[in-house]
Parts: sequence; C-alpha cells; structure tokens
Amino acid sequence: MTKYFPYLLVFLLTSCAFIFNGNKERKLQTQIHAQISEKAAEFRQCAVQNQLFKQFDKKRIRVVLFLEISANGAVEKFKLDDSKYPEKFTDCIFNTIELIAFPKFDSHELLTIEQPFIFSKK
Repeated sequence: MTKYFPYLLVFLLTSCAFIFNGNKERKLQTQIHAQISEKAAEFRQCAVQNQLFKQFDKKRIRVVLFLEISANGAVEKFKLDDSKYPEKFTDCIFNTIELIAFPKFDSHELLTIEQPFIFSKK
C-alpha cells in the first residue's frame, strides 16, 4: 500500500487541478454568456433593421453566435450559423459584440462560446 501512495497522491492532486480549472472555465463562460445576453435587444434591433423576418418569411428566427475569445478578452473569431444572413446584419451583430469588455483570463488557449438567440417579429 505505501509503495503506491506517492502515485495515488500525484493522481489525486492532478485530478483536483483539472476539476478546479474546469469549474473556473465554466464560471468564465457563464459570465461571458451573461454579457452577450445583455445585448439581446440590440441584436434583435439588428434583425429588424435588416429585415430578416421579411427575408426569411418567418415570425421567429434562430441565430447562433460562435465566438472565440483570447486570454486578453479580445474576440479572435466571430461567426454566425448561416451564411445567408445579409452582410449588414452580420456587421451589426459584430459591432455590438465588439463593444463588450470581455474578462481576461489566465489560460493561453482560446475560449469557445456558442450562444443561440431567437428573435420574434413582434
């Protein structure tokens, strides 16, 4: 038993580090999702101004936003789920996203965010 104790100890300490980092990343993602959600009314306004409801002939439109955020809080990658959106709509969404001061974090990796929105015509 004592022969394996150092290995068991290393395993437990490493496992706890992974759990801690996972919780930290989840907390960060939750914070970023909240910041993006605060802009939902502005995103809807982008949809109305660019006549998405008329273009797609729907009363409700689902748009999924994909972002990659760097450790310094900068947007490194921006994408919407459908390439059929008008360029002005995409620009409007991007310009709104660009105004958000995302938190900085310690990791050297990019943080990937996927956030859906459903806009109603009313």
